[in-house]
Amino acid sequence: MSDRTKELILKTLLVVALALLSSIIPVGIFLAIFFPDMDTETATAILNTLLLVAFGVGILCMILMFVFGGLKRKPVKADKYPFAIASYSELLEFLQERLLQRKYKFHKTMPISSNGEITVYLKPAIIKDSCYFAIVRVSELSDELTEEFYTNMDKILADFQDGKSIMGSVDVISLYCVDRITPAFQKLVNTNLQQGLKNGRFIAGISFGGNNVYLAKQEDGFAIMKYKQLREEFIDIMELKDVKK
Repeated sequence: MSDRTKELILKTLLVVALALLSSIIPVGIFLAIFFPDMDTETATAILNTLLLVAFGVGILCMILMFVFGGLKRKPVKADKYPFAIASYSELLEFLQERLLQRKYKFHKTMPISSNGEITVYLKPAIIKDSCYFAIVRVSELSDELTEEFYTNMDKILADFQDGKSIMGSVDVISLYCVDRITPAFQKLVNTNLQQGLKNGRFIAGISFGGNNVYLAKQEDGFAIMKYKQLREEFIDIMELKDVKK
């Protein structure tokens, strides 16, 4: 069985399980409105059946995840665009103007490791999606620095939520700015992106040594429209031309 077939099976089972779980309350409301004379035992049996099937599909999905080795992110060659800005200070100045034009607000700058920093802008929303634009600056990217970035962004998101329930999703656009391309940088931008169940993400990287910006791709899979939305947002902010190298 091919990896593509395994991935399709796992994702289908996951979607079915989530759909069954999310249908329990609507089905209960439907029965109460359109079948008010239905006895409680029958209605309970229907809802319990949905719940049991959902758990059964979920357990099957977990078993197959173990057998198949999980959902593996396969390398996908990033799109490469020429970019004229050749220094980090120029880029920050450019992005500050562009992000403010796009209704983003400066959130915070915090250190990452001993030789880098994260600058975060936030476009808040009450009902629809909120979006972070995170600018990660390091001379050379490593796997350890990538993990440190994710840890710091988790803290930033937790601080933003502050125990409150947020309507819509919280998306993160991450731009990694480096002087030299390393294997960790290549692995990051050539990853086949995956979206979360609620929160979206988009990754790009810029090498000042080569004056190129690299856009990670999502070829298929869950929430592909979210990826396309965040990609368009990034291209607009960066004023990238349509023609790729």
